[in-house]
Amino acid sequence: MTSSALVRLVIVTTIFGFSIGCSKKTKSQDVGVEVTPSKPIVFNADTTVSAGQNQIDVSAPWFKFSVKINNQSTDPILIINLKAEASITNGTGQTATGESTFDPSLSNYTIEATATEEAIPCTYNSFGLFPPRAGDAAAEPIRMVPSENADVCSAAVIDFYLDGLPDGGEGNYRYSIKLSPIGYFVNAQNEPADRFERSITFRTQ
Repeated sequence: MTSSALVRLVIVTTIFGFSIGCSKKTKSQDVGVEVTPSKPIVFNADTTVSAGQNQIDVSAPWFKFSVKINNQSTDPILIINLKAEASITNGTGQTATGESTFDPSLSNYTIEATATEEAIPCTYNSFGLFPPRAGDAAAEPIRMVPSENADVCSAAVIDFYLDGLPDGGEGNYRYSIKLSPIGYFVNAQNEPADRFERSITFRTQ
């Protein structure tokens, strides 16, 4: 595997409605979600990128980003998938919107057998456990977390590729992205204890 894993997220066009309400602060609000870069560049040409043993076609328009979690709550969080919603308004005032959900199992791969070793499956069913962090501790990146064979399977930081974005018209790449890590807080036995609900919004260029 290479030093960074690749994930392809494909946008599927759909329509959404939103409602905004007021509520008391929740434990989820003590968890920071960071995107790097903070304002990703959108590329308007198809490309092919390497993902371990595979070559992946990436369809324009697309951009690349990584995600970090800064858990300042009192309990560990297990992240099980990642949801992205993209929207853009074209020159006539029409808005195109789409969403994609990344599941860790999309990173599954197999280390090929050799003359002396059997093939080794590398499977992924979460983005890992993020324990509480003190004060100024740095955020932790979302990475591949193997469910077995951790001594040989990749645990690289994931680069997410969001491609096939909705059409915003010629020269318009200012997408609004709502990003939501999905998961739950766990107790001392690593059992689900409380829902984790957190999202951030960022823009592309």
